[in-house]
Amino acid sequence: PDWASGQSASLRRGVAALSDASKVIVTLGDEPLISPSAIRRFVEQPPGARAVYGGRPGHPVVLGPAEMAAVARLTGDRGAREILGGPAVECSDLCSGRDVDTMEDLEVLGDEARAVL
Repeated sequence: PDWASGQSASLRRGVAALSDASKVIVTLGDEPLISPSAIRRFVEQPPGARAVYGGRPGHPVVLGPAEMAAVARLTGDRGAREILGGPAVECSDLCSGRDVDTMEDLEVLGDEARAVL
């Protein structure tokens, strides 16, 4: 119900629903080419770890108890980027971390998906 409050509202809602978890791996719905193998790469990563694609920050990210507590204080249209302090884990060998925000992004994503098939 708070979607208009920005990305932080969605992240807060998800983290609150998983408050009993010792660790949460987060990815975004507008990054459809993130593969299960990329998510598996983060199962053993420490809290604060985040994916990078050719050095460009992306998802998945790992939240532990400290990061989950910090998420509860986030506001506006931003995610957890500023509270992540763990290692950057290169994932471009597994998938594309490209997100889809515009019709042009969607076209590029379609080209990438066709190239894989």
